[in-house]
Amino acid sequence: MNEPMTQTFQEAISLNEAASKGIERLRHPAWSTPMDHVQISIVDGKPAPWLRLYSPMNMRIFDRDPVELLATLNDISFDVRNMLPYTGPLPESEEYRAASAKALEATR
Repeated sequence: MNEPMTQTFQEAISLNEAASKGIERLRHPAWSTPMDHVQISIVDGKPAPWLRLYSPMNMRIFDRDPVELLATLNDISFDVRNMLPYTGPLPESEEYRAASAKALEATR
């Protein structure tokens, strides 16, 4: 299992910096659910204009996970240093699947 996220804003990077370092999964430290994160696609060392938002709540809200976002339509800056590398459970993990199932069960 991955270590809990203990990173701070001092370690924050931008989407452009993440792409140049090959870091595809990121999260914003203010997000309340620890498994919420985005995955960027890296094209020629730069982030593509779309993001995939992963969250255990996505199945409950959108009936799919991940949810794809066009960053240019969502006022997302690629140069602002406000993201952290995501080190939590991946969507394929038992822990993430259990959190998704729990979120879905809450709707019944």
